[in-house]
Amino acid sequence: MPGVMVLKQAGDHPALVSDPERAKQGFLPASTFKVLNACV
Repeated sequence: MPGVMVLKQAGDHPALVSDPERAKQGFLPASTFKVLNACV
C-alpha cells in the first residue's frame, strides 16, 4: 500500500509537471520515506 500512496502523491504534485528531474531527485525519495515512516 505505501507504494500506491507514493504514486498518488507524486501524480498530484505540481513539481512533477514543472520540473520532472528535480522532482525525481528530491520529492519522490522524500515522499517515500515520509510514507514509510508514517506506516511504521
